[in-house]
Amino acid sequence: MNNDRIEDIEKTVYSGNCVVLFGAGIAVPPGQDWGGLIQKLANTFGVDPNLSQYDLVDMCMETNRALFYQCLKESFPALSVQTRTAALKLLQLPFLAYLTTNFDPSFKGIATRERLKGSIWTYPDLPLHDSVTQNIYYLHGQFDATRPIADIDKIVFGRRAFEQAYRESLLSAFLLHVMVYFDVLFICFNPREKYIAEVIKRSRQIKRDILRAKQNAPDTKLYVLWPEPEPPQIVEGKMIEDRSIEELTALGLEVGVFDPKRTEGWIGLEEVLDRWIKKDPTNIFSPLQEGNWERQN
Repeated sequence: MNNDRIEDIEKTVYSGNCVVLFGAGIAVPPGQDWGGLIQKLANTFGVDPNLSQYDLVDMCMETNRALFYQCLKESFPALSVQTRTAALKLLQLPFLAYLTTNFDPSFKGIATRERLKGSIWTYPDLPLHDSVTQNIYYLHGQFDATRPIADIDKIVFGRRAFEQAYRESLLSAFLLHVMVYFDVLFICFNPREKYIAEVIKRSRQIKRDILRAKQNAPDTKLYVLWPEPEPPQIVEGKMIEDRSIEELTALGLEVGVFDPKRTEGWIGLEEVLDRWIKKDPTNIFSPLQEGNWERQN
């Protein structure tokens, strides 16, 4: 484990200027991943699972919208008892705001039960005029299993939806502002994903432009908590090596590597977050406060 980098990230979390951006892995039961839903769709619709996620989703939705909706309802029920404790631990840390590409309701449900004071904003309505403090932003929309089937058009899932969201809506501008002016920590999310990687590269260029114009660019950084890669393996006579850390570093991220403890229940991330929480034994910096949520969506 890269303890020095983990400690640097911890200090940034407590700086008061750090936003967390997390993906589906923060909520799903440990050991599962987003690929499970993609595989389920491929099996249900009998399509090639080797298609890109974006094209596979579009193909399934076009084939049978009702069946596609049913698959999402089963994967993201209105009420769920399965979630990992990392989601709650995030809420016990002083992040300035919570951004997620996940669109299931579990994190909002946890935040509501814990009475986190803030607003909930959902794509495509992603304002910055309402101070980001303690807000939750659903960057790719929300899926609500209790609402009509038409709501599947409001989530960013297939290629057409991604193109529209990142090329024609406020989403890219919102993320650019956040990445330029705030420290960002990615957790349970792969920043190498095509559309986010493009935004990261643009944010770095904008900071360079600001530096040339003002001689004083925002001193913010992008971090990622990343599970320690598996050792190199020989597959069909070829050496396969995980180069994810090199690729993340090349993208401009500071990488904090942790042991995911795959053989012990995938509790590695929880241990890191718990250690950070215990650095504030009085919990005076916790964003959890008494009060009601202002629900914007």
